[in-house]
Amino acid sequence: MLPSLDNYITYGAGMMRQNPTYLEIIVDIIQTIFTHERLGAMDRICGCKLAEAVMLNIRGGVDNYLKGFIEIPMQCLINPPTKLVKSYQLHLMEMVINCVYYNPAVTLQVLEQHGWTNKFFSLWFSNIDNFSRVHDKKLSIVAISALLQLRPEQIPTTIQPGWHRLLQGAVRLFETLPVAMKSM
Repeated sequence: MLPSLDNYITYGAGMMRQNPTYLEIIVDIIQTIFTHERLGAMDRICGCKLAEAVMLNIRGGVDNYLKGFIEIPMQCLINPPTKLVKSYQLHLMEMVINCVYYNPAVTLQVLEQHGWTNKFFSLWFSNIDNFSRVHDKKLSIVAISALLQLRPEQIPTTIQPGWHRLLQGAVRLFETLPVAMKSM
């Protein structure tokens, strides 16, 4: 079902902007994927990919849903019901990274409101070598670039001491990108 929905989002983004009911349906599907007790990690990875498609294709049109797109994966990362499968954990992190890329200031505000900022950045940068696909690396690079464009007053004081790690992470991603591109 994911390929069909991804196509609807990718090629129907204009229609979703014109008719918000369609976007609400997609967001409802994403929320259901994460809350239905019969669905597992593989299904939820599809939910992460669907949220990513929404944020990448309908830029500026999903502001009302951004908070949920941050809270859903962070709750799974912070309080997992069981041990998380590594690929599922990476996709959850990428869902938040997509939020950072989509709107870094709002994403940092939501993370701060919940006290998740340090936890997220620690998870992200301690797992940076696990982002092996070209897409993973490029997404992290553009998200870091978006963060670096923030004004100093938009950066929470809780993470200012470790802000230099953004550049270290970007350098690491750029160093490993050619290897990922060769293995495509």
